[in-house]
Amino acid sequence: MDREGRGDREGNQPENRETDRDGNRPNGDRPEMNRGDREGRQDGNRDFTGSQRLRNYLQGDWRPGQRDARGDRGAREEVEDRTAADRFRDRLRGEENERGDRDRGDQFRDGDRRELGQRQLRQWNDSGQIAARIRGSITQGNQYRGPRFDQDFWRSSIRENQRNQYYHFYGAYNTNRGRNYDRGYWWQPTSADVLTSFVVGNWGRPVYYNYGPGGTVYYRDGYVYMNGDRYVTGPQYYQQAVRICRSAPDYRVEEIEKHEWKPLGVYALTTEESQENPSLIVQLAINKDGVLSGTFYDEETEETHPLRGKVDPDTQRAVWSFADQENSEVVMETAFFNLTKEEATVLVHFGPEVTESWLMVRLPSPNES
Repeated sequence: MDREGRGDREGNQPENRETDRDGNRPNGDRPEMNRGDREGRQDGNRDFTGSQRLRNYLQGDWRPGQRDARGDRGAREEVEDRTAADRFRDRLRGEENERGDRDRGDQFRDGDRRELGQRQLRQWNDSGQIAARIRGSITQGNQYRGPRFDQDFWRSSIRENQRNQYYHFYGAYNTNRGRNYDRGYWWQPTSADVLTSFVVGNWGRPVYYNYGPGGTVYYRDGYVYMNGDRYVTGPQYYQQAVRICRSAPDYRVEEIEKHEWKPLGVYALTTEESQENPSLIVQLAINKDGVLSGTFYDEETEETHPLRGKVDPDTQRAVWSFADQENSEVVMETAFFNLTKEEATVLVHFGPEVTESWLMVRLPSPNES
């Protein structure tokens, strides 16, 4: 059945719905529903996907299911970080792992397997065309209404954020040269070659992930598969991301001022192929230690949140979350070098049980006019 419920290809009629495609009820009443509601509402009032799920989380209206803090009910064994990294490197080299490593995680129960086996990631076909359409709609129609990341924005953000969690704003290198006030500075991309020499670590060959069916990383039967090989369970993969993110230091102001930060760019996050004006914006920067700092902005609610995260040099996973949300269960991740591309898929984890694949689209700096 297609997205508007007009019927499937065999001519079957759609089920009777309470509203039409524009959200109008048969009696003429029009419910209060924003763009995120229309794109993400499923199963009545109980289930949300996409940007509305994230928006509800940030507004305190939704939380992931409360389970054991380390994962699902059946896969509670701790995953040792070094072993996971070694297995990942072996897969990138195309080397065969021992059967015991490939079969690790089989212990979780049949009930959990059935529950987690339903998780599927969106397959982003023609991502380049989708990204070009979004950039064209925003730039040609002057539709961008988000932050300019200029002097006025930073002064307001720092004033409202008492814990000073916009780390990249305070970097001495940027402050001394006025770059944090430069309207276009934080919109600039940084190439893979520059990042390889800038961020401390033995990076070797850059790795680019594509999430979803047919990609580098996908979910099947409750497991995460990496390059076609079964890696770990879904909850274990989530917990790896959480550990990477939480390894980012909580800098004091006097520590922040010593760091230099490179811009990674400003991105629109889209959850649907048909979206042309996504309302979620992410700005990211990185220091020499691989610490991520940035800004999340929701055009629908006009809310701004600081971001903090880390890049894991062993797996090249870049993971970030909301710095002002204590013990946030929502984390986002992509490959580190995906952040040098014009568009790339990104995973959004809503706790250990719900994961979605979104598309990050790099945006050009808006005209000063």
